Amino acid sequence: MLKVLKIVLEGEVIPSKKNSKSLVWSKKHNRMYVLPSNEYAAWESINVKKVAVWALKVAKEHGITFPLQKASCKVVFYWGNNRRLDNTNKAESIHDMLVKAKVIADDRWQVLNPTSQESKPCITTPRVEIYLSNFS
Repeated sequence: MLKVLKIVLEGEVIPSKKNSKSLVWSKKHNRMYVLPSNEYAAWESINVKKVAVWALKVAKEHGITFPLQKASCKVVFYWGNNRRLDNTNKAESIHDMLVKAKVIADDRWQVLNPTSQESKPCITTPRVEIYLSNFS
């Protein structure tokens, strides 16, 4: 059985879910809703599909059942520039996307623990590598 699952997402544009939110009024429910930015929604939609396809392949090849009920998660960002970026906001976007893709059951600490993130420069191939281990 695999000890570590690795997901690679190419490119460096990972919008922060909590930045640039929009308020939308719902007449039906008579209340305001907070929605993530259009940029985040587009990024999430594309990557949820990619990761869901990856999960189907891994499940078939290795007999792993998704969503994982418990896992450790390490996120390594390989940035293509030297801009100031917030690792924790970007990791939150990754965790939320993993939940939506049904790779992990939830991103609360009882399911996804421990978590870590780090960054490295990589001008030629910016990407994010997600490592899931200690899973069940």
